[in-house]
Amino acid sequence: MLETLVIAQASLLAIVISVSMMSMQVSTNRFAPQLSQLYRESSFNAIVARFGISILLDLSLFALPGAWMDQAAVRVGVVGVVIGVASWAFVSLLDIEDRLLVFLNPEPVLESLVESVSFDRYHAFSVNRREEGLVARNPILEIFQLAQTSLEQSDNYSALRAVDALEEATERLLSGYAELPGERRTEATSSVHKLFDYWDRIADRAVERGADDVLHAIVDAELAVGREAIDLDLPTAATGAVDAVFHFCAVTLANNRLESGYHATLGDLLSASLEAGMLEVARRAVTDLARLSQLVDRRDDDLLVADDERITPHEEFFDNWAYFLDVHHPRLGTDQCRSLYVHFERQYRNVREEATADGRVADLDRVAAPGFRAVGIAAATADVQWAVSRTTEHLLELALLTERTSDPYVDDIGRIVDAGGRNGVEDAIHRLRDWIESGDDRPGADSSWLVADPVTDDHSGADGRESTDHARPVRPSNADEELDRLLDTLETTLTETASVE
Repeated sequence: MLETLVIAQASLLAIVISVSMMSMQVSTNRFAPQLSQLYRESSFNAIVARFGISILLDLSLFALPGAWMDQAAVRVGVVGVVIGVASWAFVSLLDIEDRLLVFLNPEPVLESLVESVSFDRYHAFSVNRREEGLVARNPILEIFQLAQTSLEQSDNYSALRAVDALEEATERLLSGYAELPGERRTEATSSVHKLFDYWDRIADRAVERGADDVLHAIVDAELAVGREAIDLDLPTAATGAVDAVFHFCAVTLANNRLESGYHATLGDLLSASLEAGMLEVARRAVTDLARLSQLVDRRDDDLLVADDERITPHEEFFDNWAYFLDVHHPRLGTDQCRSLYVHFERQYRNVREEATADGRVADLDRVAAPGFRAVGIAAATADVQWAVSRTTEHLLELALLTERTSDPYVDDIGRIVDAGGRNGVEDAIHRLRDWIESGDDRPGADSSWLVADPVTDDHSGADGRESTDHARPVRPSNADEELDRLLDTLETTLTETASVE
């Protein structure tokens, strides 16, 4: 009986180990180097130990004197102990199927990696490039490697799970980063930047090899990470998330896989940063929205999404500009918040100059005209008359650039007046008239503006001249006969509307 048990247990143990090794070998290309740690965590050592104890017990009982075994009580006791220990060993095999599946499914591997994530370990690995211990591990790097391998093998299910795991791991790292004292947080800033490099590299590979579901998961995860960084008041991480979303949009555009919902994610992060008062992050989001608009404009072909909706990031840019005025107008009295308005104008100026140089003013006008109308109405509704005045000049400048009939632009300005922007519109006309009559870059000595413009008036030099970044939209050099006619038409319209009122 003892000999039979020894042979049976040794044979079964050999089969279990052989099958597990084969399972690991099959999975090595997908999960390496995670398997060594996971193997230790999956209780195979416990199985080997149980069978080893049972086999050693059986072998040791061979040494009992034969006379002892002739006694009924001893025989019953030995048989009971042997069968009990053997049963204890065999019971450990009941969940062997689940233990083997550990090496075939991505979830156990990813769960193990996410649970081991901590910012201290991640930062130490980023600095030292290695980790001490029985098994050196950088969980973030290993999750990235799993996602990368899955994409290379067109295993979209594993890639989706890896993206979810990377999102959870990133949020855990940001929580740990937020708990650091000020000095240590400054020292660890570089590690936060490296964290988003992993997202950029996954985006690069997913655009080439991944299904649309994987792309959707990546941009959703980057949005969630950005919101988490904003909630934790981590501007460095939030800016990294904004740049990661821009990188994702840029590479999908380059590979003809950009969708309208992707660039809208930048708008979502801009809105979230504005609501949290993180203007530094909002400024980066505005910059990236404008950069994406320029990238799309440079395309010679018509970029469409599945439902034949034309992708126009300019609309997202202007929508967020109007949202900024609508929601945050009470804070425009502060220099910091007003600087964001200036940043919107600066980025628009860059877009306009490139479109003008490339002969694409008509394309820009199709979005910019209704965009400025929305911005002007938002400013008028909020009674920010200096913004109405500047927006009026932007519309007049578009009319001059496109050389189209002035009626649509006058109608747009009329709608701004109807929304409560009459003072701002009249101020713009007054400023332009004064510039045309004086022939100078600054107003005449006897002039006074109807509406104070804190952007320009507060940033003029000692000679009264404006800095480039804070200049009015229409400069005296733009003033010509066409502008004079535009102003006449606009003044006539204002007079007619005033008489009707």
